[in-house]
Amino acid sequence: ALPPAWNLRLQQLAFDWQNTPWDVRKLELTVEPAPQPRLRLQADSLDTVMLEQLATTIVPLPAAVLQALQTLDARGKLNNFALETAPDGSYPQGFKLRANLQDVAVNAWQQAPAASGVQGYVEADAEGGFAEVDSRDFTLHLPRLFADAWHYDRVNTRVNWRASPGNIVVQSSVIDLDNADLAGRVRFDLYNVRNGEGLWYNDFTLEIGVQRMNVAAAPLYLPTLPRIRPTMDWLRAALKGGELGESGFLLHQIGGRAAPPLNATQVLSWYRVNDGTLQFLPDWPAVTNLSASVVQRNNDVDIVAQQGELVGIALAGATASIRPDAEGRQLLALVTSAATSTASGLDFLRKTPVHNTIGDFLD
Repeated sequence: ALPPAWNLRLQQLAFDWQNTPWDVRKLELTVEPAPQPRLRLQADSLDTVMLEQLATTIVPLPAAVLQALQTLDARGKLNNFALETAPDGSYPQGFKLRANLQDVAVNAWQQAPAASGVQGYVEADAEGGFAEVDSRDFTLHLPRLFADAWHYDRVNTRVNWRASPGNIVVQSSVIDLDNADLAGRVRFDLYNVRNGEGLWYNDFTLEIGVQRMNVAAAPLYLPTLPRIRPTMDWLRAALKGGELGESGFLLHQIGGRAAPPLNATQVLSWYRVNDGTLQFLPDWPAVTNLSASVVQRNNDVDIVAQQGELVGIALAGATASIRPDAEGRQLLALVTSAATSTASGLDFLRKTPVHNTIGDFLD
């Protein structure tokens, strides 16, 4: 018969698990058969790929959690690793895992972002957990929404998740971000719920706040959703230079295979442009030395400028709107006023699309 408990300590361990060789410097395994069965595994450092193989083989996990683990495909190291469970499945919440994160990377899952360069701490069980992230040289990517990944010199946040057979929730606290082009904050919520027919639907919210951003970096934060692509393309082309402050972006997306099918997206963004350059449309000269507020609601854009220059003429304030027509073109409505010399006024008429209306009368 087995003794009441036993403990195994190993150093410089090399073994093969599921046809994959692994090396572990220090490993300690403790088994307590009674009064409550317990298995404790501790290691100074474990590879996340090896851990996933062990967890999916030894620990009873819900099918949704197994699928999420396979999609996430975590890579990196878990240091000061500690796992407690029960071989007979009697452990509350299945297991308890604690570890420090070293250079961890994960793929995107549903709308939750992919990330790399993750440093911090993780604590988890079969029903949920959290990761505290404090990283340098960090990359974040939302591939369903943005074409390019975001790279930051510094990131600090906490991500929580909960899982059950009919409900998966992933939430971040406010993510503090910083690099040479940007200082800001990001937060996201993702709810996946199974309805009475067994079909999943998801509810995703993304919030971005910007204290400081170089306009050159702004296109990275414009989504690639087909429904608003014309307006996003206009913003990419129109914002030519300057700095953004007191700016933000809000996206709310609902989708899934429920009946009737769900597919709804709302996008709102606002920008405070300082010392900027904005080109309303390709055939219009750019407005320079611009101080303005830009608000985008789905496919509509409204601009209120406090000051700027157009073809060398100082503008005494201006309002503009961009609206798509039925053919996908962007229509500009611009209202402004300026006091200038006759020569400057004629130059404006010659160098703007107004000339197309007047013809060669002024040439």
